[in-house]
Amino acid sequence: MQKITQWRRVWRWWSVRLSALATMVWAYLLASPDLLWIVLNSLPPELRDVVPPIAPIAVFLAVTIARNLQQVHDDGK
Repeated sequence: MQKITQWRRVWRWWSVRLSALATMVWAYLLASPDLLWIVLNSLPPELRDVVPPIAPIAVFLAVTIARNLQQVHDDGK
């Protein structure tokens, strides 16, 4: 394992942003569990059984793919 040389810039990586977004959504749903049931009940019946088990896998794959993509940032320098 190697230390990231420019660790102050990790917030610009899409993998970090996706992880932060997923964490915020999860925290909000934990704080307001009724909202989760409202969202799940508004889905079509065929999706209700698929979405909960697929959601964490989709987040993991999105973060992994984003982490492996070349990310170019314009620092304005």
